[in-house]
Amino acid sequence: MRPGKINCRGAFLLEALLAVFILSVALVGMIRGLLSSLNAAAEAEKYSHAILAADNALIEVIRLNGQKVEPPIVLKTQVESVAGQILVKLLDDPAIPEVLQQARLRVTWPGAVKDKTIEAFTLVFGSVDEKK
Repeated sequence: MRPGKINCRGAFLLEALLAVFILSVALVGMIRGLLSSLNAAAEAEKYSHAILAADNALIEVIRLNGQKVEPPIVLKTQVESVAGQILVKLLDDPAIPEVLQQARLRVTWPGAVKDKTIEAFTLVFGSVDEKK
């Protein structure tokens, strides 16, 4: 090797290692983004099934309005992971007429970290009337 000439073989190897490192970091970021979007899509699907179960339950409350039923009414859903129930009970509030009952809807489904829940309350006419 002559004096004054710079050895470039080591610099090329360093550039190649740096390029591989940058590409690997970018690839890891892209994979994380893809996985988080897949998880979000799965959560959205479960939430949609829970909303459909809640909608069906509210239709069931409307159908049962004025009939004698034994609470709680357990929802039957097409999705096995979504469970729900409707609890119809008398209200203790003296400001609300006795013909009105409270229907409480709760739909639960498994989430990524813990179970998630939707709750809704409505009033129905005489669903647990003992005189009927």
